[in-house]
Amino acid sequence: MDLLFAEIDRLPERCREIFLLSLDGLSNEEIAVRCQISVETVKTQKKRAKKIIKEHLIDKNDGNSALLLLFLNIMYPF
Repeated sequence: MDLLFAEIDRLPERCREIFLLSLDGLSNEEIAVRCQISVETVKTQKKRAKKIIKEHLIDKNDGNSALLLLFLNIMYPF
């Protein structure tokens, strides 16, 4: 989990905020209201966050990164 949060910390501020709110279990609608943005923006930012994290993990090319990639794909299919 340390690896995941290290990657989350590298995200752009707004992207990181939205991704963390989604990890806390908030729905897209709840995040949109809280951040005063559209639901589509929430979806876009979540996808962007996952893409950035995946790219960084692929670059690391180690066992821990591979496990985290699998975890992300299973737990957060958005």
